[in-house]
Amino acid sequence: MKPLIIGIGNPHRSDDGIGPAVLEHLQPALCAYADVKTCQSDPSGLLDEWKGREHVIIIDSCCHDSVTPGTIFRLDGLRESIPADAVTTSSHAFSLADAIALGRQLNSLPTSLTLYAVVGQDFHFGTALSENVEAAIETLCEQIYSDLNPRESPCTNSPC
Repeated sequence: MKPLIIGIGNPHRSDDGIGPAVLEHLQPALCAYADVKTCQSDPSGLLDEWKGREHVIIIDSCCHDSVTPGTIFRLDGLRESIPADAVTTSSHAFSLADAIALGRQLNSLPTSLTLYAVVGQDFHFGTALSENVEAAIETLCEQIYSDLNPRESPCTNSPC
């Protein structure tokens, strides 16, 4: 089964839309290597999305007061906790951290879970990403390609 890449976020809340924005860049080049989905609603739906999957990559935005916007955090979602000072943004009562904790309790996590969180700056209504977050897309795409390690780089066909 192909890896699954999930972009979390609301594209109408500025930097919160980093997950779907990265998927727009990745999807054309990765169709042969991975399944790609967006999650704009409650992260509890992630439990169904990653059920039975071996490798899942999640892209989300986060807030971090002492880190420059556009900074990318990479975490092993099975072995590392989301730091309390790097809160993933959510307008829902159920967060990404909650989804992982519930998946752990239900023994329904994928074999591998990689989390990418990009520090956002602007979470107001609007569709434009802030300059630093927009600039992080290319680096994030390359990191995800590296994680997937396809035989030939899909970067030649990608806007990244």
